[in-house]
Amino acid sequence: MVMGDFYQLFYRAWIDTMRPKLIMSAFAAVGIWPMDPERILARFDQITLSNRDIPNSDTSRLSASDWRRINRQLRVLVNVSVNKEA
Repeated sequence: MVMGDFYQLFYRAWIDTMRPKLIMSAFAAVGIWPMDPERILARFDQITLSNRDIPNSDTSRLSASDWRRINRQLRVLVNVSVNKEA
């Protein structure tokens, strides 16, 4: 494969995927936009117990319900709907 071949393949893939409708549907699917914290936090439920019990693991010690509770408390303390910087 030469550089010209790569560019042609890359450009075709770019044109086929970089469309606003496709990008927005991908954001919606993972809960980024429109913002859906429950969809995002549901991914934390997928952490297995064996991963959580390993010392020095990269996974969180907090459960998804803990993250939801923290999120709710944060929204009460910092009115996120008014203060977008928060």
